[in-house]
Amino acid sequence: MLRNRFTTEGRAFVARAREGAAVGALASFVSGASLPGSPFATPWRVEQGAMFDLAPHAIDLLDAALGPVVGISAVGDPLRWLGMTLEHEGGAVSQVALSITTPGDPSPFWIEARTEHGSVAFDGQRSDDDGAVQEAITTALAEAVASGTSHPLDVHRGVFLQRLMSEALAGLATRDRLSRGDA
Repeated sequence: MLRNRFTTEGRAFVARAREGAAVGALASFVSGASLPGSPFATPWRVEQGAMFDLAPHAIDLLDAALGPVVGISAVGDPLRWLGMTLEHEGGAVSQVALSITTPGDPSPFWIEARTEHGSVAFDGQRSDDDGAVQEAITTALAEAVASGTSHPLDVHRGVFLQRLMSEALAGLATRDRLSRGDA
């Protein structure tokens, strides 16, 4: 669930970044959530790492705020530390650091976008305190069903994000093969 798009903080971040014509952004989503002993250390997180747990949230907000992602690349290790660069339609560039295996205090999901009018920030820690999130999600679903229309965060959005993550992982695998000298 792309819950950050339903929070007050997330909606405000997207609106301010769009309004200010964002030119670039830095994002960080780093924690030890899949380390042994964490309640979030579920088998799929341990096996798949940050790409499938955190990247959808980061890519979604950056795509919404800076414009459609038209190119993506990744470096690093999805099970340890992953860096991604996103190229946005219109020329903006965003960079993301992701990890769910980094010991220490978790840092919140944080994005700082630079716009033609200054800096705009998204603070995921403040976003987590938004008690109206579940109500906003339920209302959006009910409205889409009642009107017979789709919602911008429907299954098509999920497929779009999955395609981008697969593209980044394919590039990462190619880079790994080349660094080992495999043809």
